[in-house]
Amino acid sequence: QASQVAITIRLDDVPRAEGVDAVARQLQRAPDEFAATGGEDYELIFCIAPDQLDACRAALQPHAPAGWELPIVVGSVGAGPGALRLERAGAPVVLPALGWEH
Repeated sequence: QASQVAITIRLDDVPRAEGVDAVARQLQRAPDEFAATGGEDYELIFCIAPDQLDACRAALQPHAPAGWELPIVVGSVGAGPGALRLERAGAPVVLPALGWEH
């Protein structure tokens, strides 16, 4: 909010560890929402200018697990009202809670 940017996270692109889908279904939660808000499993997330993505990929890819392409792009940042938008297949997703509140 202080930076006055809008952040969009594409739930379709959030990686999920093996077993997350099964646990989410047992809890009657959508697997992508559970992965994005569960709070137990995590990935390092950072912002990078689009023109730096190729250089970042070249630096990270030698360290990626087999079959992974790093970085995994899950969203974007743009000018806006200081809001977080979650989307699935381009449509907004509204969740009652976004994980752990410290």
